[in-house]
Amino acid sequence: MLTILKNRNDFVNLTKNGDKWVCRSFVVLSLPQSDDATSPIWGFTASKKVGNAVKRNRAKRRMRALAQKTNTHPYARDKQIVLIARDNVLTESFAILEKDLNWAFRKLSEKEKQKDSV
Repeated sequence: MLTILKNRNDFVNLTKNGDKWVCRSFVVLSLPQSDDATSPIWGFTASKKVGNAVKRNRAKRRMRALAQKTNTHPYARDKQIVLIARDNVLTESFAILEKDLNWAFRKLSEKEKQKDSV
């Protein structure tokens, strides 16, 4: 079961203060949680650039399924994560989406380590 972000303020906070990684199919925003949480909190959004309501809903369903599959990833453990859909999220295979998200998690982890060492 996923924990979902629903408040606009949480999305805005992630946009302003979170780390960002852009993939072909989506943009990943990540921010550590302030409390001692062990499970990630996810958010999903798709703008009208993705398409009409049917396409946006399909994009969010695919991203939710992806989050469900990668919910136990070590990087995601104590984070707030938002996935912002791009056009390719509708056409890419699910395996490629999963590969892109794992790649984004690895890059965001490296970025976080660089911040900590400075």
